[in-house]
Amino acid sequence: MNLKDKHSLIKKKLEELKGRVGVAFSGGIDSSLLLKLAKDACEDVTGFYMDSVFVDKKDLEDAKIIADEIGAHIEIVRWNPLIYKQISENSEKRCYFCKTEIYNILKNITCNLRIDFILDGTNLDDIKKGYKGRPGLKALEEHNIRTSLADAGFTKEDVRSLSNILGLSNYNKPSKSCKATLLPKGEKITPYILKG
Repeated sequence: MNLKDKHSLIKKKLEELKGRVGVAFSGGIDSSLLLKLAKDACEDVTGFYMDSVFVDKKDLEDAKIIADEIGAHIEIVRWNPLIYKQISENSEKRCYFCKTEIYNILKNITCNLRIDFILDGTNLDDIKKGYKGRPGLKALEEHNIRTSLADAGFTKEDVRSLSNILGLSNYNKPSKSCKATLLPKGEKITPYILKG
């Protein structure tokens, strides 16, 4: 399937979502494209930015700029991952535990806001890495989070290409992991270490 066909497919699938839509929005290229596509296709869309010690303040400012470009409303959700022992212990499954808590929080928020669907910017290349390469994928499945880009066959290259075509200024932004991924597995995560 070529990029034009994938674009048509995801547009059709997003248009079929009847109800309010929430997008897990990091300001990275995948979630930016998804927010843009959802904003264009759905009637009521809100982006949710999960702000924590795992991300830089500049990331939040960049996310606000992209959301403004898209014309999308975002909610900034402040949370502290380090209060969860399973996350701060930094085991091999840390990303799974982290995504689990993120989506527990988002599910509660979106339920209160009567949002019907939560979308995540996972692409097909992420899916191909499987649970071992992307432990957080299991948490997405357990919470019934929709991976619209992956479902429509979008690879990372597709995401960048369509983002460029649609005029997103961050289409060529390098991928960036959270600060916790830079630490050796098994090393306890503390605010002090993250600031270092």
